[in-house]
Amino acid sequence: MTPTILVTGASRGIGLAIAEACLRQNAQVFGIGRSTLDSLLEVQALSSQYPATFRYQVFDLSISGEASNAVDACVAAFGTINTVVHNAGVLEPLSKVADADLDKWRSLMQVNVFAGVEMVQRALPYLRQIDALTGRGGRIVMVSSGAAVSAYVGWVPYCVSKASMNMLVEGLGLEEPLITSVAIRPGGDLLEFHTRFGLMIYQRLHFMAGRSRFLI
Repeated sequence: MTPTILVTGASRGIGLAIAEACLRQNAQVFGIGRSTLDSLLEVQALSSQYPATFRYQVFDLSISGEASNAVDACVAAFGTINTVVHNAGVLEPLSKVADADLDKWRSLMQVNVFAGVEMVQRALPYLRQIDALTGRGGRIVMVSSGAAVSAYVGWVPYCVSKASMNMLVEGLGLEEPLITSVAIRPGGDLLEFHTRFGLMIYQRLHFMAGRSRFLI
């Protein structure tokens, strides 16, 4: 059976690297992002290289319901889902708790946490299906961060969201024991997501093809 993987934040950076690595392992990949395809040359290249096994659609995970719509679109395209990779995330608001804009904080939690919860809820009927060879269900992968376990001044909203993600994965491991649920800490990449705020302590992610075997 050809595995089907839903990847959020697949328009660039880590998400794009994950999508490409999985495609190289002969998986079907449904990538989503907020940017339109006409502005994404690398995604266009993947679409041309893997016309039968790669799809990219625009969904805004800051809007409630869009995560469920993405799952439905993936199933419509490929018939099922075996792995959910929630990589999409936002940093802002970057401010101390005393000064944080609560509306922006809620929006951050929506993208980083609740969209992942919504996506998992929608995908569970597919992820619970047992593979005859392995005796296990599907996989849930949350892209976390060192910020989940170490607080930084001015980064508390983001830290809270990643800590919540880690606990979500731990809870899913208890509630859905036949589904493999993990949070990974790949290290950031030096794209706009981090360099825009001057955080240079991360190294560029090199997502090796071998790692992608876990996802499929």
